[in-house]
Amino acid sequence: MTEGVFTLDVSAVDSGFANDEARQLIECWRRSNGLLNDSLLPLSRRLIMLNGNYNQHDAPEILFAGNDALASRILGDGWARHPETGTMDTDYRCLISEAYRVAILQRRPVFDLVSTTLHAQGRSIHLRYHRVIVPLETMQGAPFLGCYSFPAGTDLPVAPGKPDGVCLPRQQQRKRGQAGPFVAADFPSHARA
Repeated sequence: MTEGVFTLDVSAVDSGFANDEARQLIECWRRSNGLLNDSLLPLSRRLIMLNGNYNQHDAPEILFAGNDALASRILGDGWARHPETGTMDTDYRCLISEAYRVAILQRRPVFDLVSTTLHAQGRSIHLRYHRVIVPLETMQGAPFLGCYSFPAGTDLPVAPGKPDGVCLPRQQQRKRGQAGPFVAADFPSHARA
Protein backbone atom coordinates (compact mmCIF):
# COMPACT_ATOMS: atom_id res chain seq x y z
CA MET A 1 0.00 0.00 0.00
CA THR A 2 1.43 3.39 -0.99
CA GLU A 3 1.32 5.64 2.05
CA GLY A 4 0.72 9.38 2.13
CA VAL A 5 -1.83 12.08 1.52
CA PHE A 6 -2.51 12.73 -2.15
CA THR A 7 -4.25 15.95 -3.18
CA LEU A 8 -6.96 15.53 -5.80
CA ASP A 9 -8.74 18.19 -7.80
CA VAL A 10 -12.00 19.23 -6.15
CA SER A 11 -13.72 18.92 -9.54
CA ALA A 12 -13.33 15.13 -9.12
CA VAL A 13 -16.05 15.33 -6.44
CA ASP A 14 -18.51 16.63 -9.06
CA SER A 15 -17.24 14.16 -11.66
CA GLY A 16 -18.35 11.07 -9.79
CA PHE A 17 -15.21 10.19 -7.81
CA ALA A 18 -16.99 10.87 -4.52
CA ASN A 19 -20.23 9.85 -2.87
CA ASP A 20 -23.43 11.88 -2.44
CA GLU A 21 -22.47 13.30 0.96
CA ALA A 22 -19.18 14.67 -0.39
CA ARG A 23 -21.02 16.30 -3.29
CA GLN A 24 -23.62 17.73 -0.87
CA LEU A 25 -20.90 19.22 1.34
CA ILE A 26 -19.21 20.95 -1.62
CA GLU A 27 -22.59 22.15 -2.91
CA CYS A 28 -23.59 23.54 0.52
CA TRP A 29 -20.24 25.35 0.72
CA ARG A 30 -20.71 26.86 -2.75
CA ARG A 31 -24.32 27.95 -2.17
CA SER A 32 -23.50 29.59 1.16
CA ASN A 33 -20.15 31.08 0.04
CA GLY A 34 -18.53 29.29 2.98
CA LEU A 35 -21.01 30.56 5.56
CA LEU A 36 -21.78 28.09 8.35
CA ASN A 37 -25.55 27.69 8.26
CA ASP A 38 -28.43 25.20 8.58
CA SER A 39 -27.74 23.65 5.16
CA LEU A 40 -25.09 21.45 6.82
CA LEU A 41 -27.48 19.97 9.40
CA PRO A 42 -28.46 16.95 7.25
CA LEU A 43 -24.75 16.06 6.99
CA SER A 44 -23.80 16.77 10.61
CA ARG A 45 -23.88 13.16 11.81
CA ARG A 46 -21.13 12.35 9.27
CA LEU A 47 -19.02 15.49 9.74
CA ILE A 48 -16.13 16.44 11.92
CA MET A 49 -16.01 20.13 12.76
CA LEU A 50 -12.63 21.63 13.59
CA ASN A 51 -11.29 24.95 14.78
CA GLY A 52 -10.56 27.00 11.65
CA ASN A 53 -7.80 29.14 13.13
CA TYR A 54 -4.38 28.54 11.61
CA ASN A 55 -2.12 26.43 13.83
CA GLN A 56 1.32 25.78 12.41
CA HIS A 57 2.21 23.25 15.10
CA ASP A 58 -0.59 20.69 14.86
CA ALA A 59 -3.79 19.60 13.17
CA PRO A 60 -6.73 21.80 14.17
CA GLU A 61 -8.62 21.11 17.37
CA ILE A 62 -11.62 18.82 16.91
CA LEU A 63 -14.75 20.56 18.16
CA PHE A 64 -17.42 18.07 17.11
CA ALA A 65 -17.52 14.59 15.62
CA GLY A 66 -20.74 13.14 14.31
CA ASN A 67 -21.60 9.62 15.44
CA ASP A 68 -21.51 8.40 11.83
CA ALA A 69 -18.26 10.18 10.91
CA LEU A 70 -15.71 7.71 9.53
CA ALA A 71 -13.35 8.24 12.48
CA SER A 72 -16.19 7.64 14.95
CA ARG A 73 -17.10 4.41 13.16
CA ILE A 74 -13.48 3.20 13.23
CA LEU A 75 -12.42 4.39 16.70
CA GLY A 76 -15.73 4.53 18.55
CA ASP A 77 -17.58 7.62 19.80
CA GLY A 78 -15.20 8.43 22.65
CA TRP A 79 -12.16 9.19 20.47
CA ALA A 80 -13.17 12.79 19.75
CA ARG A 81 -13.46 13.76 23.41
CA HIS A 82 -9.69 13.46 23.88
CA PRO A 83 -8.03 13.06 20.46
CA GLU A 84 -4.78 14.62 21.65
CA THR A 85 -4.25 12.13 24.46
CA GLY A 86 -3.21 9.02 22.65
CA THR A 87 -6.00 8.28 20.21
CA MET A 88 -4.31 9.92 17.22
CA ASP A 89 -0.57 9.31 17.05
CA THR A 90 1.71 12.25 16.28
CA ASP A 91 2.88 10.92 12.90
CA TYR A 92 -0.70 10.51 11.73
CA ARG A 93 -1.71 14.00 12.91
CA CYS A 94 1.33 15.44 11.16
CA LEU A 95 0.55 13.61 7.92
CA ILE A 96 -3.08 14.73 7.69
CA SER A 97 -2.58 18.35 8.81
CA GLU A 98 -1.31 19.89 5.54
CA ALA A 99 -4.74 19.77 3.87
CA TYR A 100 -6.25 21.63 6.83
CA ARG A 101 -3.62 24.37 6.45
CA VAL A 102 -4.40 24.67 2.73
CA ALA A 103 -8.15 24.99 3.39
CA ILE A 104 -7.53 27.62 6.08
CA LEU A 105 -4.90 29.71 4.29
CA GLN A 106 -6.36 29.52 0.79
CA ARG A 107 -10.02 29.60 1.89
CA ARG A 108 -10.95 26.80 -0.51
CA PRO A 109 -12.17 23.19 -0.31
CA VAL A 110 -9.64 20.37 -0.38
CA PHE A 111 -10.25 16.84 -1.69
CA ASP A 112 -7.63 14.22 -1.00
CA LEU A 113 -6.84 10.56 -0.58
CA VAL A 114 -5.28 9.44 2.70
CA SER A 115 -3.49 6.10 2.71
CA THR A 116 -1.59 5.31 5.90
CA THR A 117 -1.41 3.31 9.09
CA LEU A 118 -2.85 4.81 12.26
CA HIS A 119 -1.46 3.57 15.55
CA ALA A 120 -4.30 4.07 18.01
CA GLN A 121 -5.79 2.38 21.04
CA GLY A 122 -3.00 -0.17 21.12
CA ARG A 123 -3.48 -1.37 17.55
CA SER A 124 -2.39 -0.54 14.02
CA ILE A 125 -5.21 0.33 11.62
CA HIS A 126 -4.55 0.47 7.88
CA LEU A 127 -6.56 3.38 6.49
CA ARG A 128 -7.42 4.35 2.94
CA TYR A 129 -10.05 7.05 2.70
CA HIS A 130 -11.06 10.18 0.83
CA ARG A 131 -11.53 13.44 2.66
CA VAL A 132 -13.33 16.66 1.75
CA ILE A 133 -12.43 19.70 3.86
CA VAL A 134 -14.30 23.00 3.53
CA PRO A 135 -13.46 26.29 5.23
CA LEU A 136 -16.48 27.80 6.95
CA GLU A 137 -17.22 30.85 9.05
CA THR A 138 -20.09 32.19 11.08
CA MET A 139 -21.88 35.46 10.35
CA GLN A 140 -19.61 37.01 13.00
CA GLY A 141 -16.48 35.75 11.19
CA ALA A 142 -15.50 32.86 13.50
CA PRO A 143 -13.57 30.31 11.39
CA PHE A 144 -14.30 26.58 11.29
CA LEU A 145 -13.46 23.63 9.08
CA GLY A 146 -15.95 20.98 8.04
CA CYS A 147 -14.45 17.59 7.23
CA TYR A 148 -16.19 14.61 5.68
CA SER A 149 -14.32 11.34 5.11
CA PHE A 150 -15.41 8.15 3.36
CA PRO A 151 -13.71 4.84 2.54
CA ALA A 152 -11.76 4.87 -0.72
CA GLY A 153 -12.49 2.28 -3.34
CA THR A 154 -9.88 1.05 -5.74
CA ASP A 155 -11.44 2.75 -8.77
CA LEU A 156 -9.78 6.16 -8.33
CA PRO A 157 -6.44 6.27 -10.13
CA VAL A 158 -3.77 7.94 -8.03
CA ALA A 159 -0.51 8.81 -9.72
CA PRO A 160 2.55 7.95 -7.66
CA GLY A 161 4.24 10.98 -6.24
CA LYS A 162 5.42 12.75 -3.15
CA PRO A 163 2.73 12.91 -0.47
CA ASP A 164 1.68 16.31 0.85
CA GLY A 165 2.67 17.44 4.33
CA VAL A 166 5.79 15.35 4.78
CA CYS A 167 6.98 15.67 8.38
CA LEU A 168 10.33 14.67 9.74
CA PRO A 169 10.41 12.40 12.78
CA ARG A 170 11.22 14.35 15.97
CA GLN A 171 14.70 12.82 16.16
CA GLN A 172 15.63 14.26 12.73
CA GLN A 173 14.18 17.65 13.72
CA ARG A 174 16.33 17.77 16.84
CA LYS A 175 19.43 17.07 14.73
CA ARG A 176 18.50 20.09 12.61
CA GLY A 177 17.78 22.24 15.67
CA GLN A 178 14.07 22.60 14.94
CA ALA A 179 11.36 22.53 17.56
CA GLY A 180 7.86 21.17 17.35
CA PRO A 181 6.32 18.36 15.30
CA PHE A 182 6.79 20.06 11.90
CA VAL A 183 9.65 21.46 9.87
CA ALA A 184 9.57 24.94 8.31
CA ALA A 185 9.53 23.53 4.77
CA ASP A 186 6.08 22.09 5.45
CA PHE A 187 4.51 25.55 5.50
CA PRO A 188 3.82 27.96 2.69
CA SER A 189 6.41 30.75 2.67
CA HIS A 190 3.74 33.39 3.42
CA ALA A 191 2.76 31.53 6.60
CA ARG A 192 6.23 31.42 8.10
CA ALA A 193 7.00 33.89 10.85
